Amino acid sequence: YNKYIDLGINEIKNNLLSVIKFSEREKLDIIVDLTAGLDSRVLFSVILENNLQNKFLFNCDETSGINVDLRYFMFFINKFGLNIYKKEKVETTSTYDVINIWRNNYIHFRPGFPRIKNKKIIRLSSGFGELYRTFYKKYKNNVFIPYQKDILKVIGNSYDIQKENHYMFYRHRIHFTEGMDLYSRNHINEIIFHPLQSKFLLKASKCISFEERHNRKVL
Repeated sequence: YNKYIDLGINEIKNNLLSVIKFSEREKLDIIVDLTAGLDSRVLFSVILENNLQNKFLFNCDETSGINVDLRYFMFFINKFGLNIYKKEKVETTSTYDVINIWRNNYIHFRPGFPRIKNKKIIRLSSGFGELYRTFYKKYKNNVFIPYQKDILKVIGNSYDIQKENHYMFYRHRIHFTEGMDLYSRNHINEIIFHPLQSKFLLKASKCISFEERHNRKVL
């Protein structure tokens, strides 16, 4: 477990360095969405640990003064003197198209960057961290009744593990490389990367018990 955690942290760092190199070559700014969420704060901590914060512009989509994301965002901005992203109008697809993109692309651990034609910025997402946790445990079992036959066909030595694997195999595949270009069509002028994607952190999450994953041991 500890070996995989160390390798995973290094993998996130290398993911960030690869995106920075890519952005310099293509002359595109990198935007980091910074929120109060756990995964967002993990990504931000790796950025700070490696003194990379000056390579990014930071963004918060919330505008309400009472929103917890905005409060965290302003705290980090003031404490670390971060550069704020000045928003431009974002061209988007329909909600229907986005849902179809999300549901119909498979996970692949393989290198590759999205097509860059007509792209204006790079956006770093903190997505994918939930795959290292037991995201299904918070739901009541009746939620899964319509999917039970499909879930039972998935590998796993318990129904909880089968639900986890069903989610990873079929539901959240868009967080991996193969889906990045398709997902980026939700923001047509953006390229979206997920630096928390790590095969080593995924392996680490499988080295510990279901309860440890549920208690967010990995992230």
